[in-house]
Amino acid sequence: MSAATPAYAEVRNYEVLLDGNLSPKGTGSEATGTAMLQVDTQTKSVNVLIAVKGLTIADLWDRLMETPIGPIHFHKYGAYDSATGSFVGNSELALPVPYGAAYSSTSDGFQVNLKDYQYEIGAKTLQSTLNFEDFVKSLDDGLIVLNLHTDAFNEGEIAGTVRKMP
Repeated sequence: MSAATPAYAEVRNYEVLLDGNLSPKGTGSEATGTAMLQVDTQTKSVNVLIAVKGLTIADLWDRLMETPIGPIHFHKYGAYDSATGSFVGNSELALPVPYGAAYSSTSDGFQVNLKDYQYEIGAKTLQSTLNFEDFVKSLDDGLIVLNLHTDAFNEGEIAGTVRKMP
C-alpha cells in the first residue's frame, strides 16, 4: 500500500515580504527581506529561498542557532482578523528552517537557500501536529507566517505572511 498523495499533485509557489511591522508584535525593525517558498505536493517537500537585508547571521538568536530547529520558522495561526489586520488565536510551529549550510552571508545581510526539504522531517523536529495537507491548506488560506528570531527580539524581529502566488 502506498502513502496517500493529494488528488492534484503539483508545485505551488508562495512569497513573503518580511519586515518589523507585522501585528500584533511589531518590532519597528528597519530590517527587511523576501522569501519564496515552493511546495511540491507529490514529494511533500519544500524549497525555501530567503534574502534578508539589515540583519546578519550573527544577529540571529544564538540559543536557537544551537538547536535542530534553528532561528527561522514557519508558524500557523488560528485565524486572521481583517478588521484589525492581525493574527488571532494561538500560534503553532509548523516548519523550521534549521541553521546550517543553507545559510550564507551577503554584502548587506544574509540568505538561506534550502532545497528539497522534506516537510515530515521538519515537522517532526518541531513535534508539530500539523500534517502536510493541513500545512498546504493553511498556506493557501494565508494563516502561515515566516518569523526570524534574533538576539535583540527573541520572539521575532521581522516576519511576514506567506501569500500564494497566482
